[in-house]
Amino acid sequence: HTRYPLVTGVQTCALPILKTCNDIEYSGVDPYLANYDANDNLFENDLKKITGQQNSQKSFDILYDVVRQNLNEINPSSTLYRETSDDFFLKNRDVYDFFFLDGNHIFEFVYRDLQNAYNYCKTGGVVAGDDYYKSGVHQAVNLFSTQHSIKLNFISNKINGYPIYFFYKA
Repeated sequence: HTRYPLVTGVQTCALPILKTCNDIEYSGVDPYLANYDANDNLFENDLKKITGQQNSQKSFDILYDVVRQNLNEINPSSTLYRETSDDFFLKNRDVYDFFFLDGNHIFEFVYRDLQNAYNYCKTGGVVAGDDYYKSGVHQAVNLFSTQHSIKLNFISNKINGYPIYFFYKA
């Protein structure tokens, strides 16, 4: 089995992947916490509208329940960790083939996610992510790739038009 964790961003990334690749061993990490990412309050506001909740945390709790149920229906072997990626990596000892990073968009969080993903990615594996247009993501990805002499690649994201970055672990 191929092991694919998606570090945060589970609510938007997991289901399309699992619908087309239902034989993978999927692990998703997301804290589902209100006010977790100060750079992404647009999503939080949209989520409150969708769920009809005034309370942001209740909206995230609803979203977690829906994602967990959908993951279980599509791929019962999926694992959903409701915690920050920092907490996940403190306990993790597994090596993975692929990471998709769509977590907290503040520079320090992105940089730590990149470092952790790189450390737990097998040789020849891929680390990818979106929201490269956001300054914290852009700065962290560029610094990390420069410090580690990594060639960045980009592909088109047809959902929002912004590129998805990725690199291979040598």
